[in-house]
Amino acid sequence: MKKVYTILIFAFCFIALHPKLNAQLVVDGSYPIETMVEDFFSDGCVSFNNISFVGDISVNTPSIGFFDASATYMGLDAGIILANGCINGALGPNNSNSETCSAAYLADGDYDLDNLIPGYSTWDATVLTMDIVPEKDTIVFEYVFGSEEYIEYVGSAFNDIFAFFIQGGEYDEITNIALIPDTIIPVSINNVNSVDNSAYYVNNETGPDVENLQYDGYTVVLTAKAAVTPMQTYTIKIAVADAGDSVLDSGVFLSSESLCKSNTEYLNANFTLKQNDLKVNLTNKTKYGIHYLWDFGDGNQSSLADAISYTYKQPGVYDISLTAYNAAKTIKSTITKTVVIEATGLNNLTNQSIIQTQIVGGQLYLEASQPVQVLITDVAGRCILNNHLPSGQTTVNLSPFGQGLYLLQATNGRTQQNTKIVFNSQSQK
Repeated sequence: MKKVYTILIFAFCFIALHPKLNAQLVVDGSYPIETMVEDFFSDGCVSFNNISFVGDISVNTPSIGFFDASATYMGLDAGIILANGCINGALGPNNSNSETCSAAYLADGDYDLDNLIPGYSTWDATVLTMDIVPEKDTIVFEYVFGSEEYIEYVGSAFNDIFAFFIQGGEYDEITNIALIPDTIIPVSINNVNSVDNSAYYVNNETGPDVENLQYDGYTVVLTAKAAVTPMQTYTIKIAVADAGDSVLDSGVFLSSESLCKSNTEYLNANFTLKQNDLKVNLTNKTKYGIHYLWDFGDGNQSSLADAISYTYKQPGVYDISLTAYNAAKTIKSTITKTVVIEATGLNNLTNQSIIQTQIVGGQLYLEASQPVQVLITDVAGRCILNNHLPSGQTTVNLSPFGQGLYLLQATNGRTQQNTKIVFNSQSQK
């Protein structure tokens, strides 16, 4: 039996399933449910609360997760997938006509789904429920429904179904808004297929996504739409289930371009770095990325997705960038961080202040309260300045020597100060 998990906003729900790439569809069950809801559907015109989930959140067989279909012909870029079996059962190629996730076998159905298809009982229901407060007068969700029940079981006693329910405000009764266009017919195997409402159906046994998607058939992009009252609280319930039996998987793909239809920038590259002498340890913190390109700022690059340990050949100031792409490489996000790479032992320099330094517009300003001997070198040991300076201000033009790391050593006979000076593009402003 499936368990019910209630998730408050900002609560943790960790699922340790790594992204799985098979052909061109990608699914990943490792992201917390509330994080995905916020990232994909909260774009300033709606707020969420009381998120709950009925389904499987186990490590190997989750029934909810992130998907990237940008490299398929489904018509959606990315979003959240719900399946009555396992989300990885949707992965292509379509090499089986009976894909079934045994982990969901004979789990509970859903009463509201039962009511949409009289004469059928549902099994293995996966249900995402939440309260929303819209700021506009309409909510819109785009989705694709797919199933292994196609094509063999169309018109039979097996009738897997998807619904998008809303209740609250002007909706006194729970109402399904996921309908065949221009009808009041719910989306199920027997209602949209190669015979009935065929304009909204794609045969995937020989279709364009036979290498990308396991499901034998799927719908075109459909829309669940409802008129609402701004700032009113509504409960929405998104559900998919087996009907008539507990085998053969179905799933629904909810587009990130739903609701205000402006949340296409879900991909945000991010990484952390730790530097020790010539080495940097980089950890990729990007969510929803599929392909990656690291640029270390010294002419070298890497396409590794996970943590990287990189050693520079010489000290200097380097801009490290990470670019994350979706599956089709049609969406990308880049972040750049500057790192100062120092020769071994520079972190242990003494630092007693007897002279103040500041770089403005390529000029190094030195301010000494008393006469001081100053030696400035670059990391290669080249002498920039070696002079006895009087008290007061002295200016050194660093522009001819170029950007990089400089070392300043100042002595006044009693005290020595060692200072690292970074001259980069920001210093020239």
